[in-house]
Amino acid sequence: MTYARADAAYDITTLPGLPAWVASARGETLEYVAFVSGAALNHLHLVLRREAVSQSLLRNRLALRAAAACVGLKGRPERAGALRNAVHLLRSGDLPGPAG
Repeated sequence: MTYARADAAYDITTLPGLPAWVASARGETLEYVAFVSGAALNHLHLVLRREAVSQSLLRNRLALRAAAACVGLKGRPERAGALRNAVHLLRSGDLPGPAG
């Protein structure tokens, strides 16, 4: 007997949201925290596997957030918008300056 793959789990319109117990629960034991973390990562995996999610856009957004966090840790005043503009609005031959 062969079983057909259940495509309903991968359909973005039927993909359920993150369960409330995952986001609002307080971890009391290490095992419970690990379980809830695994549930959240599984849901993230299902969402990110969709073809509708632009992988290059996702990578760019994550890189911008990481750059903004690093700049903030160094005490510099640039925010994510300024960093994005410093990189993407350069003309060829321009120097990016401190924000780039």
